[in-house]
Amino acid sequence: MTTPAQRMRGLAALVALAVLIAGVPWALWTYAGGAPWDAVAEPGDWLSSELDDSAIVSILTLVMWAAWAYFVVCVAVEVVRARQDRPAPSGGVGAQPLARRLVASVLLLIGTATISAPAATAATGGGAGPGDVPAVQQSVQAAFDKIDAAQQRVPANAQAATGVPGGSALAQELPTGAQAQTGLAYYVQPPHAGNYDCLWDIADRTLGDPLRWREIYQLNKGVLQEDGNRLIDPDLIYPGWQMRLPDDARGPNVIRPDGQPVGPSQGDDKGAAHQGPGTQQQGDTGADVASEGATSATSTRPTGGENHSTLYAQLGLGGGLIAAGLLWGLRRQRGWNGGDPPGRGAPFDEEHSLQLRADRPSALFADRAMRSMGTHESGVRPSVARLGADRMSVRFDGVAGPPAKGWLPGADAYEWTTTADALTREHLEGPSAAPQLACIGVDGGEQVLVNLAAAGGVVAVSGDRRVATEMARSIVIDLATHAWADVIEVIAVGFHEDLLPLGGGRLRQFSTLDDAISHVRGSVQHRLSERVIVSADEPSRTQLAILTGFATDRQNPIGVFCCGEVERAGLRLSANADGVVVPAGWGMALNAQRLPAASIPPLVALYGQEIAPVESESPQAVPGYDPWVADPGAGVVADIQVLGDLRVDAVGEIDDERLPLSTEIVVCLALHPEGVHQRVLEGMLWPRGASDDVVSAALETAQTWLTAPGGASAVTGTDGRWFLDLSRVRVDWHVLTMCNVDLARSGLASAADGLRYVTGAPLAELPAERYAWVRPELTRRMRETVVSIAETAAVSASDHGRPREAVDALRAGLRGVPDAEVLWRRMLRLAAAADTDVAGLVDEMFATLGRCGSPRGPEGSTLALVDDLLPNRPRPGAELSA
Repeated sequence: MTTPAQRMRGLAALVALAVLIAGVPWALWTYAGGAPWDAVAEPGDWLSSELDDSAIVSILTLVMWAAWAYFVVCVAVEVVRARQDRPAPSGGVGAQPLARRLVASVLLLIGTATISAPAATAATGGGAGPGDVPAVQQSVQAAFDKIDAAQQRVPANAQAATGVPGGSALAQELPTGAQAQTGLAYYVQPPHAGNYDCLWDIADRTLGDPLRWREIYQLNKGVLQEDGNRLIDPDLIYPGWQMRLPDDARGPNVIRPDGQPVGPSQGDDKGAAHQGPGTQQQGDTGADVASEGATSATSTRPTGGENHSTLYAQLGLGGGLIAAGLLWGLRRQRGWNGGDPPGRGAPFDEEHSLQLRADRPSALFADRAMRSMGTHESGVRPSVARLGADRMSVRFDGVAGPPAKGWLPGADAYEWTTTADALTREHLEGPSAAPQLACIGVDGGEQVLVNLAAAGGVVAVSGDRRVATEMARSIVIDLATHAWADVIEVIAVGFHEDLLPLGGGRLRQFSTLDDAISHVRGSVQHRLSERVIVSADEPSRTQLAILTGFATDRQNPIGVFCCGEVERAGLRLSANADGVVVPAGWGMALNAQRLPAASIPPLVALYGQEIAPVESESPQAVPGYDPWVADPGAGVVADIQVLGDLRVDAVGEIDDERLPLSTEIVVCLALHPEGVHQRVLEGMLWPRGASDDVVSAALETAQTWLTAPGGASAVTGTDGRWFLDLSRVRVDWHVLTMCNVDLARSGLASAADGLRYVTGAPLAELPAERYAWVRPELTRRMRETVVSIAETAAVSASDHGRPREAVDALRAGLRGVPDAEVLWRRMLRLAAAADTDVAGLVDEMFATLGRCGSPRGPEGSTLALVDDLLPNRPRPGAELSA
């Protein structure tokens, strides 16, 4: 949204351009002798005869024609540069600066420029509602009052004593950052007479070219400001923020690092009326200027101690499926043995906070469901899905036919339904039936997902611009990280923040739809199985026609999701400022799944951290472990499985509604064999608190559950600490741990015997909203132990001439860690030595690594081994290259 002054300036510029481009040639043609070539019909006469009035007029006419042509070229250059989104150089020759100013004003008027006054977004953007505007104004005023008070306490010689404008007294009042020592700065002014500072106007006043707002945005993107916010959306800046400026900035509000103002700029005359309280005027004293420079130079905090976990809680990261997808992508990016940050500290806390929000069971359920459908010869595709805690229904874009294994018929011939119990691990092996399935919102307790490839056209969301953009951003991250797409390219358009680090090689980002369309048309189509375009910008009529053609291609449809009002959309969504989205024709309203722009920087920081694999600690014996429990026939009180699907089989009886909590209590005690104090246990299982009677009742239920007839309970409490009697309870992880520590003390005959307890990925499918106490390093240690024992058992079996046992050991290890390439390489060598089907095994390996391995593709040693065993086999990429 532009201000009235900007609109008037744009109209005036449009009129001026029309007069200069069309009016000048018309006047010259009509009143100055016609076409320019008529004035130079006989140029030799000017040198051989006396110059009369007619010759002088002809010369002046020719000069005017040349000046007009030069101005037209200047305008064309500025239009092309603006359309290509290239930054403008400062200054210019002749009419170039005038053309730049006129074109910039016209572009702002017709909406080509994307910057709008913060007055429009302050009430709706950044999570603030209309009722929050007074609070924002109060916080801004408080910031100014704080700065003024700090200025009054700064001694006159403080600057000389510290070397920083404002000295140590101000440094104690307002934290300093790297910005205080870099380049020129500008202090965003409060609103005055209904006008708000924006990047467009700041660039216009300080750099002489409003289109250079992009340079200011790039210099300040992600910088932490005094009020705790960051510049994420260029449409949204607040009074009191400090903006870094390019070195050629000029103006009374432009401050050097030494606190002195820089000379006036080309736009100062226009900015005078825009200056608000606190703006430095030319008549101010040098001391006042220095103090203003001090406040401007010290308005950022250092970012090293920032708590991203708090940011996640404040910003309300999108749905649980997005968080689960981000965790899945993060683990794939790091690899099987570097998947978790070591120890404590900021990286660990950030990822742990993300884990608390992740709905991993639902994500795995959706993955199994999409892979269990198979392919339909009739060509029908899943179009809409409703995903609940343990039930999923899918509607197709045609008659679905007989349900696949694990599915049941739905309400009509277009629907299938299934439950989480009906889909087993074997359903993870097939290709996904709907790689472009993404969540758009929540209806009660169910998440509603739409297959963009089966929408029959463009999916468009209109209404509140902020909510629509946040929905589009969530679609990008959802598609780029979810597990039910094997190979997909997500093309993001029009997002101001850098999303590429979160894509894991699946994401490409463009500034305009024209660039994205050119990329789709110019790239090699056969390399891709799926493509999606998600645009935060509204397409033009021409662009919409092209996008509709992409989306309606029956052979290889490209899903399209865009913001704005569009014609002939396959699915229309209408969103309001409260985050409610209404799909047209559905007769229902959803809570939109959204991802605020402010959530992106901490996520990018988390993905960008290089986490080196941690050196494995020496395995320690399990206190209280009794070797007899390793015997599968031992009559234990309870059998606890954590190396695979979480399960506790106990001899006692328990009500179904008490089973989840009791299972969590038993598993927690099992994974802490040294015992857990009751107060600590309360904090782990009831992080929001619980009364003493609730805690006592839960512990008593767990004790009763793990009590053999006529015996004592395996759950005991002593001196405020709770233990699990590991001499009467079998925990698969403890058996494997003791096998790794001391095979003789484990009760196993061989390492291979311990691998029979590995039924799946460690601590897989943890129930939602539970097990928040499970730390990432525990899962990492479990994976490393599984791989280590599997490799040891395989080597031992191979050395003793038992290749079949070696393969079984490797297969058991791959059940727990399917992307452990060290096990795949050893299996390939065994297959080659036994002269078996190496090519089929290679295909299986690449398919598995493509589904759950690193997006960078297989390791170099794996590819080298494949080239050695199968020299003529082409290398398939596990993912798109970044």
